[in-house]
Amino acid sequence: MRMKTGVCFDDVLLIPQYSSIKSRRDVDFRMPLINVSREFTLPVISSPMDTVTEDKMVVAMAKAGGLGIIHRYNTIDEQKVLATAAYESLENENHNGRHAIAAAIGVTDGYLERAQALYNANVRIFCLDVAHGHHVILKAALHALRRKFGNTVHIMAGNVATLEGFNDIADWGADSIRVGIGGGSICSTRLQTGHGMPTLQSVLECAQSDRDVVLVADGGIRTSGDIVKALAAGADFAMIGSLLAG
Repeated sequence: MRMKTGVCFDDVLLIPQYSSIKSRRDVDFRMPLINVSREFTLPVISSPMDTVTEDKMVVAMAKAGGLGIIHRYNTIDEQKVLATAAYESLENENHNGRHAIAAAIGVTDGYLERAQALYNANVRIFCLDVAHGHHVILKAALHALRRKFGNTVHIMAGNVATLEGFNDIADWGADSIRVGIGGGSICSTRLQTGHGMPTLQSVLECAQSDRDVVLVADGGIRTSGDIVKALAAGADFAMIGSLLAG
């Protein structure tokens, strides 16, 4: 078996350097998402966990300039109600519908039915929420969603740990990819399967890709400093759960 070393968030510090920034307001984090009509000014995404993101978190994240992804640990009708509530709340804030609603779906057992119901509720960002995304079933689901919705939706897929997985999912049609396996605060993948890789190491490797997709660092981010390290390593966004679960 080939052994490989990697770095974790706690292994790394960024070197302080000379700064000409006089105010935090001068820092520009604006980032677009493919097929989404708004720019994000906060490079943070709230995780699709049932203890983190429902309609109120979606609204709070949108107001802050970030993105919230409604979890899928419910029935289709229950998830659709959450998506509708979030969309209507943002319409009431006079945003003219420019805030895209995001929701998680699976890749088996009625995921297309769920996707259609969410699409009807103004969801335009689908997050294919699986533990191991470098998989033939996710590939099939991605292709099916593209056939059904074309480029009217943004598809976030993953999770992956390697550059090979990142490039494959990009080639299968994903617009953004979650990078990190086993690092989440409630994730048991490493314990149950013996598989995983430090999220920061995965980000460093996947950031070398020549594919034009968005990289979302996901897992093991426990402090605001970890977010900074993930962005410095090449991530476009950081997905966080426990920091928001409070």
